[in-house]
Formats: sequence, structure tokens, C-alpha cells
Amino acid sequence: AVTAPAMSHVKLFSSGRSRGCIRRRIGCVKGFPGRTPWRYLRFSATLLVQAIRLLIFALLVAPACLYIGLQYFRSPQIDRAVRYGQKPRQFLDIYYPKEVGEARGSGPPVVITVMGGAWIIGHRIWNVLLAWRLAAAGVMVVAVDYRNYPMVTMPEMLDDLDLALAWIKDNLASYGATLDDSPVALVGQSAGAQLAATLLLRQCQREALDLEGALPWSPSMFKVFMGVSGVYDLPMEAEHLETIGIVPFLSHLSVDGDLSSFSPSLMLQEEIYSKAAGRHPAVHLFHGQADTSVPLEMSTSFARALRKANVPVE
Repeated sequence: AVTAPAMSHVKLFSSGRSRGCIRRRIGCVKGFPGRTPWRYLRFSATLLVQAIRLLIFALLVAPACLYIGLQYFRSPQIDRAVRYGQKPRQFLDIYYPKEVGEARGSGPPVVITVMGGAWIIGHRIWNVLLAWRLAAAGVMVVAVDYRNYPMVTMPEMLDDLDLALAWIKDNLASYGATLDDSPVALVGQSAGAQLAATLLLRQCQREALDLEGALPWSPSMFKVFMGVSGVYDLPMEAEHLETIGIVPFLSHLSVDGDLSSFSPSLMLQEEIYSKAAGRHPAVHLFHGQADTSVPLEMSTSFARALRKANVPVE
């Protein structure tokens, strides 16, 4: 692993909201009948079916995954497992365009990617296919890893990303890219989009209040934020998972069960975030209409909230 100097950072503040706000949102909705034997039987059946489907899918894609994994570990165009912090999973991968990989000179465009994985099975290697295509187009890609649940909960995941962005700002020049001169995009997918969008809004708010003087990184360093199938309203997602027979687990991602404070669509309803949103980069949202895991309404409602806060969004 390539080791880079660690840097200090300030942890994100946490919300003091109570568990009650989430119970009101997901505890009494239609289709949430309470802890009945039938409910547990339904969840168990769903889990068994999904496990069988996952096993079949894994067997079908195993040959392709083995090939991709082999290429990932052999490629000279990737700096793998670069440390941005000293805790577990605080690594990132840097993918170089061919010309930069041969002679690391002038800075190319930069894309910083944050993978999904339901906050549980995310890993930076999930970015490999996207990163290879972008690198082939002349883009440097930085794939950020972060700790998952149950190792940590959502505040610590955000702390990891906060530290990673600060490290990238301070150290990427030594890898061939200058953020001040290169166009930079932040890309998040699914859970990664939720974490990245939440972190951007919090950093806008921190910067507006200037609570900590010179912050380690600024939202202005990004030309655009691109969210792919993002989960921008966690209480809504909790309701949706209940309707499709998935065991409710999202409340465990927050110490006190408060999901609203980690939901960008709901955060923008609060004045402290909507007023600070003028510092937010432009947003491009992508979402499949047939997505059954994360409803399309996640992105359309987030887009409405962004437009209401005067953030450019497409």
C-alpha cells in the first residue's frame, strides 16, 4: 500500500434530534403492522429468496469478476490502497489516464467517486469499471473507501469522507493533478450519493457560519456533484423497504435512530441548510425509472428541494 501523510480534521457535528421523529415517520405507516409472527415470517421468506437470487447471480458473474479483479491488482495505472487516515478502511485508489500514468505531469480532469453498498458492503473496488472508462477518456479518478456498518454508524462514515476530501485537496498534486487548475467532479452512487450529498450540505453550512475558521476543504472545489440512484430521504427509503419485505435496518445507522439529519432532501427544508446552499456546486442527478431498490421519487424530490434552494440541478 502507498502511504501518504495523515492530516488533522474536525469531525462533523451531530444532530440532537430524538428517535421519536423517525418512529412517527416509519413506525405507524401503512404496511408496518408491528412485531407480529407473520411479519417476521415474511421477512424470513424474503431474505431466503434474495439469498438464493444473490447466489445464482454471483455464480453467473464470477468469471467476469475474477477477470476484473486480476486486472485491478495487475494494472500499473492504479495506485491502490493509498492511506488518507490511520483507521481501518481509510484508503483510496487513484486511477491514472494513460498519458499521466506514463509521465505524471500536467493535471487532468479529476473525478472523485464514492461507492454504494447499502452502507454495509461498500468497497472502493466497486468503482473499478467506471474508473477504467473515465481513465480511458483522459480523466484521473480517485475512488474513496469508508468504514461500513456495523463497524461504524453514519456519522463516522461522514467523518471518513470528510477526511478523505481534505487529504485529496492537500495531497493530490503530488500524484499529478492540481485541483485549483483541473475541473473536479464528485460522484456518488446509491448510499455513496446520500453520504456525499449530506456531507456537501453540511460543509456548505459550516463554511457559511465559519465555525472553524479555515476549513480543510470547500464545496467550491467541485464543478459538479453527480448523484446516481441516490437515497436522499432515508425515512422514505425505510418505508419503501418495508413495503418490499426488507427487514427495517436503516434506523441502526444512526446512534439515536434519527435519519432525517442524514437525508439531503429533508435537510434542505431547514433554514440553516437552504440559506447556505448558495455555496453548493451544480448538481446532475441520474436515476433509473425501473429502480425497485431506491424509488425514482428520491431523485425527483431532491431535485425539487435543490431548485427551491436555488441550486442549479439537472
